[in-house]
Amino acid sequence: MTDKNFDIVIVGAGPSGTACAIKLADSGLKVALIDKATFPRDKTCGDALSVDVISQLSLLSEALATEFEALENKIPSYGIKIFSPDLNNIDIPYIHENEKSCGYVIPRMNFDNLLFQHVKQYPAISIFENCAVESLDVKKDTVTIQTNLGTFKAKMVIGADGAHSAVSKHLANIKV
Repeated sequence: MTDKNFDIVIVGAGPSGTACAIKLADSGLKVALIDKATFPRDKTCGDALSVDVISQLSLLSEALATEFEALENKIPSYGIKIFSPDLNNIDIPYIHENEKSCGYVIPRMNFDNLLFQHVKQYPAISIFENCAVESLDVKKDTVTIQTNLGTFKAKMVIGADGAHSAVSKHLANIKV
């Protein structure tokens, strides 16, 4: 890695980190997106995507929304059914903008990889896989991020690295 200086380093390339990177891609800022894993990678998490998540894809990128529509391994879900112990039930349809709509069930590995592969299309985003944060140091105008791949310097770091956040652990002294 020759150039380690960025305006923003985003730690975590799951849905939050990739969405952030996509929105920053045309900002003129020099952005790095780092993740400790190599994609595609599996995550223990629910595989359901709500109607709202699906609607957000086109707000991020029309091309991303089109890529999602083309995925074959997703299962539409039009609502939920709740049963009581005596087997009475109620159907709750998914409603979006006052119309019946659907969410989807898709393996998290596939959805995250779709987002990750899409963000690779933006030349302004530098991507680093298999890049684990070891420490962070914040000074007045610089964040120094030590990783197993070397040192990154940035004006800002965005922690999108989930429940066991290295960013939270190092910056806010949160025990995760």
